[in-house]
Amino acid sequence: MLAARGLGQRWRGLRPRSLGRGLLLRTRSVHGFGMREPLGVVSLGPEGRVRRVGALAPGRLFRDRGACWVIELPPGRPLPPEGMVLRVVPILAPCPGR
Repeated sequence: MLAARGLGQRWRGLRPRSLGRGLLLRTRSVHGFGMREPLGVVSLGPEGRVRRVGALAPGRLFRDRGACWVIELPPGRPLPPEGMVLRVVPILAPCPGR
């Protein structure tokens, strides 16, 4: 999985296709504008606990105001269950707004 660094990587996300990789973003929302395929999305709280899991269709928006990170995953990739704690490697800046 890649970690998005900088505004350009965050804006581009996995567009136009995911190419089988995932992307970790320090954000509370992601969009599917310009995507050609749906994505799996997972929002994480400050302790790495999965808050929400869903599918992001092309042209749609996924938002979780309590999230610190959002993971974009390619279609067909298994998604972790809500409540599961994932380890977030501390290479990113602190949670936004905290």
